[in-house]
Amino acid sequence: MRLNDFIETLDPAQMHFGENAPHAYFIPFEKGQDACAPRTESRRLTLLNGEWDFQYYDSVCDLPDDFNPETAALSAKLPVPSVWQMHGYDRIQYTNVRYPIPYDPPFVLAENPCGLYRRAFALEKAANAVYTLIFEGVDSCLLLWVNGQFIGSTQVSHSPAEFDVTRALRAGENTICALVVKWCAGTYLEDQDKFRWSGIFRDVYLLRRDEKHLVDFTVRTELSDDCAHAAVRVNTQFSAPGCECACELFAPDGTLLARERTADGACEFALETPALWTAETPALYTLALHCGDESIARRVGVRRIEVRRETVLLNGRPLRLRGVNLHESAAETGAYTPESHILRDLMMMKRHNINAVRTSHYPQPPRFYELCEALGLYVLDEADIECHGVVALGGGEECGEPYNRIADDPAFGPMILDRVQRMVQRDKNFPCVLIWSMGNESGHGVNFDRALAWTKKYDPSRLTHYERATFPPAGRDINRTDLDLFSRMYPSVEAIEQYFREHTACKPYIMCEYSHAMGNGPGDLETYFRLMEKEPRMCGGFVWEWCNHAPFVGVNAKGRRMYRYGGDFGETLHDGNFCADGLVASDRTPTPGLLEYKNVLRPLRVASADLANGRIVLKNQFDFSDAHGLIDVTCTLSGGGKPEETVVFSADALKIPARGFAELALPARPGGSCALRYTLAAETNWAEKGYELGFEQIGEPEPEALPRRFHAAGTGRPRAAGKTDDVQLLARAHR
Repeated sequence: MRLNDFIETLDPAQMHFGENAPHAYFIPFEKGQDACAPRTESRRLTLLNGEWDFQYYDSVCDLPDDFNPETAALSAKLPVPSVWQMHGYDRIQYTNVRYPIPYDPPFVLAENPCGLYRRAFALEKAANAVYTLIFEGVDSCLLLWVNGQFIGSTQVSHSPAEFDVTRALRAGENTICALVVKWCAGTYLEDQDKFRWSGIFRDVYLLRRDEKHLVDFTVRTELSDDCAHAAVRVNTQFSAPGCECACELFAPDGTLLARERTADGACEFALETPALWTAETPALYTLALHCGDESIARRVGVRRIEVRRETVLLNGRPLRLRGVNLHESAAETGAYTPESHILRDLMMMKRHNINAVRTSHYPQPPRFYELCEALGLYVLDEADIECHGVVALGGGEECGEPYNRIADDPAFGPMILDRVQRMVQRDKNFPCVLIWSMGNESGHGVNFDRALAWTKKYDPSRLTHYERATFPPAGRDINRTDLDLFSRMYPSVEAIEQYFREHTACKPYIMCEYSHAMGNGPGDLETYFRLMEKEPRMCGGFVWEWCNHAPFVGVNAKGRRMYRYGGDFGETLHDGNFCADGLVASDRTPTPGLLEYKNVLRPLRVASADLANGRIVLKNQFDFSDAHGLIDVTCTLSGGGKPEETVVFSADALKIPARGFAELALPARPGGSCALRYTLAAETNWAEKGYELGFEQIGEPEPEALPRRFHAAGTGRPRAAGKTDDVQLLARAHR
């Protein structure tokens, strides 16, 4: 391949060359297999992860004019998935706002590092089969060859690239070559606040499909106003006319509810008294699609998200998002986050009373969404778009005209729309996704207005979000019709109160980022919480952010693990330790800020108390669940000249409806104090019975009582030997 030909592939007008059209995520299984099993058990999937031959080049200019990826010498091995910077190649770099390359779109540096990957695999090629090769994430540009034939390219890092390789494959041994380039035209849309990683950082696999097969399907659920009736509608798209599909719907307990057959691309299931999906009650039906010799399964959550009277409602009830922002980041592997790592993060969130995640600032891998829907976490899904570096062109003015440069540039319009479309089309069937976000910190202009309009037309069943629409270009009308939420970053409490006094946008208020967790942060969590309690039009917020990004670099002479930040790798352009702003450390050790956030979000709270007369009123903070059978409450009374006494409320006493109140009786304790401890009353798929979810204290304890105070660290009791692990807990949800 000549170098000039290669450069042409970086044309922004060709973000995708030779790729299949985007569609919903699914994995086909062989007829007769359990299509709900892990995808690696599908006999139609060949996982291509593992050791690949590898050669790193400091610059694409080092590639010879007669570059041949099949015969080029490769001197090393590199695991796939991974990022090459964590294996000694190139340089680790962290930047926040500033672009890591000079701003000159669509051009990038001539000194543009790249890596050539190659692996061979054997294939018993089936007759009349279609083979698709999928790369779930490559940063930032991929050029693909199979058996020496150029297949195509992509310039979008966090979306799957799927290629039809049927004609290029042969029976026996086959060779895949992938050239990954560090910078490309897409880099100007990927200026997220993170370490700059490069390589094939998500799974790679080959799918064998029937010649006539299901290409795409869309699942929508509709609820009656009283939520007593539901419809599950399935629309299918096939590769050729004459295809038929048998559809089955199973209840959450596995009972077959109905069978339908469709040849026209649509079918519908009616449900009476449906089990509703929420983060508190993640009930999942199962849709099975049987097309030819393929079986495909998709979990279905029956739920409705909407806005009424400027309030976000889920299944007709007000919803509060108690969230965090999440980057794809692991201390040992950079941007590569294996399933065990994702599961650990999501389990920790659930155990700290967090119910929502914003995928800042790009879609996560598909398994993330499957785990969210099973565990019960709401998702604000964000497109792979951030152009924050343009503010540097105007001297750093966040609301100045340069900020809108890419948002208004016609050359970037198709690229922005493409990234939004790829997110929506891949993730449209995940019930955990409640909100589509157009991207982050990219200014505002016609390109985002068009993306909002397309999104709302394509999927009116979800809400839309774009924070920079809060600051439209001066003198310009913006598309408020297709924008559902008024979003702000780091507003003061006073600014929020002013918004509701002036009441100009007439949309629910959401904080897509707030309470920055760096250093001594996050701050004012209780103050923000009380404001949300008072104002139903405020649907919640997402703390910035979940984890520190500092990579692990080894162990020092004293045996302590070492982590490094921006500027520690010899780079001149960096933003220091601003990457260390998480609620958990890089190794997932909770910070005091996370423990504080957990307790602010505790499931029950004391609304009022009169210890002298033995009265206490508790409020249930759940949006949908009665506290009965979910939460145990233990009260320790002390002081007032009486011996310490412990009271455990019965389950019947805790029949407190969602967002409701209950008055409970205690032994009178004039002048005393009461310490309350809230624990799980039953095992869940994310924690065991007895796990501590929060605590609080009423009154002032006597000094001698302080050392005897119950464990209040907020992390729960250590798990005893022989107890179930995270994977086993989650598996119980699907029995």
